[in-house]
Amino acid sequence: MKVAGEKWRLVLRSAAFGAVLVAALAFVFAEISHSQATRQGRQRVVTLKAGDDLQAALKAARFGDTIIIQAGATFTGPIILPFKGPGSGTDADYITIRTSDLNGIADDGARIKPALHARAMPKIVAPREQAAVGTEARAHHYKFVGVEFLPASNANYVYNVIDLGSSDYTSTPQFPHHLIFDRCYIHSPGLNRARRGFALNSAETSIVNSHVSGFAGAGDETQAIAGWNGPGPFHIVNNYLEGAGEVVLIGGADPSVPNLVPSDIEIRRNYLRKPREWDGRASVKGTFELKNARRVVIEGNLIESEILTTAIVLTVRNQGGKAPWSTIEDVEIKNNIVRHASTGINILGSDNEHRSQEAKRIRIVTSCKQTAASKSRLPTTRWSRRETSLLPTARRQETSSFATTSSNLITTVLFASPRVPDADERIFSAPVFRVESSKEM
Repeated sequence: MKVAGEKWRLVLRSAAFGAVLVAALAFVFAEISHSQATRQGRQRVVTLKAGDDLQAALKAARFGDTIIIQAGATFTGPIILPFKGPGSGTDADYITIRTSDLNGIADDGARIKPALHARAMPKIVAPREQAAVGTEARAHHYKFVGVEFLPASNANYVYNVIDLGSSDYTSTPQFPHHLIFDRCYIHSPGLNRARRGFALNSAETSIVNSHVSGFAGAGDETQAIAGWNGPGPFHIVNNYLEGAGEVVLIGGADPSVPNLVPSDIEIRRNYLRKPREWDGRASVKGTFELKNARRVVIEGNLIESEILTTAIVLTVRNQGGKAPWSTIEDVEIKNNIVRHASTGINILGSDNEHRSQEAKRIRIVTSCKQTAASKSRLPTTRWSRRETSLLPTARRQETSSFATTSSNLITTVLFASPRVPDADERIFSAPVFRVESSKEM
């Protein structure tokens, strides 16, 4: 009997040990699962359908979250991107707002086509005189993918469909940054319905693979994209862009931040266009224009205007007279195709109305081939060449105007400066720009 009792005690002890072991393992696995759930919880996925509160979802979002919006649903702005604190400063911070139907839009890296892809997008609409999307000061790391933005049907007029930053900011820490619009559709539904698609008064911002169209109106200076009080960098890559005033404009108003020059700008692989149907119905200016910019690359774009106008305008402008630091410098224009323009490039070396800096280091390389040449009506005068720089000659005048043709490139250059001294003849001493290897395609 003692032996049997000992056996039972051993069995009970083993059972107790086994129970403890199972409990311990269960606790460990529970802790592991809890830890995984916590890590997953740091990058939540939130799904919104029509009628849900997108602004509340953005307010509750944490760095790394994804907000999925039901394709076809409509949300009314202004949706304001809030400041969330400093974050880690890495790409892991991005809060992504995207369509629920990624398969219905263009693949990553490809440009969207509204006729094919708009049905797969949710809409954010701009109410009257307000934006569809705006930003708080210092907001950062937001990414939109596959979203349509436009004025609401009852909005008579909208200034900026997407309003990034503010023209009122007076210090660089205020600017929102790390903002991405990828494969989005931003448009105006008709003439005089919206001034511009993007107000780009921000720091690091990317507009890529998107379609921005319809921004035109009589008596209104409209643009697809315009920025004047944002430091950059700006990445405008692989988009279709329409604007009657200018398609893309950098500068055009005095920055509120002292010494601010929008800088580090890349304009690559875009199709910039002015449709023929706007002729006589909308106010038309140059297709691409810089007025205050530094370190700009304009490369691989198709620049087409079906209304006779200048393709590329580089005119230093201290627009309102309060920004004498305004300049255009370190600009490279290469491998672009210009179609149907009356003039290829128009350059103004310094502002003829207000004090400004002088343009410098503008380089045109294998660039700006017009497939349909136009005749320049501007007078042609003599060029003086020094090494790789083209320098004009001027005779006792504040403005010298001249043009030169290289292949089908018509380059018009205007230097207007009240500081030109009286002299019978003067060669401008600064090498303002150079042209290399402009060939017929």
